[in-house]
Amino acid sequence: MIAINNKTILSKQRFTLGHELGHFLIPSHGHKMQCTVKDLGKKTSSKSKVFSSQLLMPPQLLTKRGLLDASPNVSNIIQLKDICDVSFQACANNYINIHGDYLAVVYSHNSIIKYGLNADANPLWLNADRGKALPRGKALPRGSHTSTVDLTKYQSISSDEVDTELWFSPNNNFEYPDTLVEETYVQEDGWVATLLWIDDIEEL
Repeated sequence: MIAINNKTILSKQRFTLGHELGHFLIPSHGHKMQCTVKDLGKKTSSKSKVFSSQLLMPPQLLTKRGLLDASPNVSNIIQLKDICDVSFQACANNYINIHGDYLAVVYSHNSIIKYGLNADANPLWLNADRGKALPRGKALPRGSHTSTVDLTKYQSISSDEVDTELWFSPNNNFEYPDTLVEETYVQEDGWVATLLWIDDIEEL
């Protein structure tokens, strides 16, 4: 039996249903999985989140219907979330892999980093402080566009080019541009989603 809180918004209910189905349909999870709050950070739960995202946003279908813009952007994510009836976060987390570019997404609250995700195709290590892993609970990197946005401008979208190594650790095994595109989407109550796009990366 799958229990869903019917008081939450419909898109979250749909994602939860897909998440729980993932526990039963992903072979490595077995068929007697029970997902509780304390299980949410486990690897099996993370795989189920990916399963649910791809179930609600089938990559092949989005590509076949030409729904992905040539260049990744926040407006495209908003468009897709409305089409697929999923949350912005679920859509963005899936989008960075569906699009196929060197992308990452970072979520912050009142200028404090909560977490970030790197696209599978992106070989650079996502960070917010040179040489260190993405520090949850710490301030956004100085010099980033996100650190300058007005948190009161709900639903505003803006972008700028910034130093690549503000967000990614230096890596001598790859050649990449000195700057990247940093695009922000101001959400409710001080939340901001930041889409990072490196134009090209080549292995040396």
